[in-house]
Amino acid sequence: MEHLANPGLAALAGRILGNSVVSVLFKTLSRGHGSVAITAVFGLVGSIALSPFVLWMAWQNPSLITGLQPALPWLVLSSIFFTSGLIMFMWALRQGDINLLIPLTSLSFIFLYAMELATGSNHFSWLALSGILLVMLGLVMLNLSPGISLATALNPLAVIRRPGAAGALAYAFMLACCRMFDSRGVALSEPLPYALAGDVMVTVLAFLVLAVRRKLDEPGRILRESPLPAISASILGIGSYILLLVCFSYFHPSQIEPTSQISVMLAVLIGTIHFREPLHLRIPASLLICGGAVLVILS
Repeated sequence: MEHLANPGLAALAGRILGNSVVSVLFKTLSRGHGSVAITAVFGLVGSIALSPFVLWMAWQNPSLITGLQPALPWLVLSSIFFTSGLIMFMWALRQGDINLLIPLTSLSFIFLYAMELATGSNHFSWLALSGILLVMLGLVMLNLSPGISLATALNPLAVIRRPGAAGALAYAFMLACCRMFDSRGVALSEPLPYALAGDVMVTVLAFLVLAVRRKLDEPGRILRESPLPAISASILGIGSYILLLVCFSYFHPSQIEPTSQISVMLAVLIGTIHFREPLHLRIPASLLICGGAVLVILS
């Protein structure tokens, strides 16, 4: 069975690289544009890029489109949670440092593991618990910085008070929910049509919010003022999502999400160098979080 895992490992590797770059591009966009508008552009450009491939597939095999119907409930749930979470994450990136917020989003795999335990789709493991404790130690290290008392640093919950941290944690929780929904939905459909339908729903939801707020002109402004980061983030984002859906054929959701968090280290390094953010102990803290993810995988 070893040869069957190779495509899955390749998809995981591509997802790791894509996620690390997308996070940095999001940070770049969030400094000058609204979170809802960025989400709208992200969904729109990704949908346009993917549409020709799905239309060609549908022309070859029309049943691919009709086969989406059983997956629609999961698609709707995933799209609502992802849109809400991504808007919160964009807001968080505007408020805080990427090398603090990206490690916090990696907590999605802890939320996912807890959900799988609650639904009976996974079992308790002391090794997984050790990984979660290692992650908590990483959060303590994220707290350590000049002006922070030791008592505050030893409280992992204190990190929530950092700028943007609440938004990053909310995104992590909603992302975990999306992974649960997607793992069920893609099992009833093909990955590419499923990804396109999800991206279209995200686009519609984001534009509805913009319409209510009377800011429908903002996506066009983003594409005029920041075309390269906006289009690059969208293409890499939809590509990473497709690779995620492919991974569901080879790995369990609680294995995929922790492994994907290896991109945390790359994003932290880029954030430190490119945005000149304070480092403190965020590199070793990110290493601990990634190490905790590995233990969850091994469990």
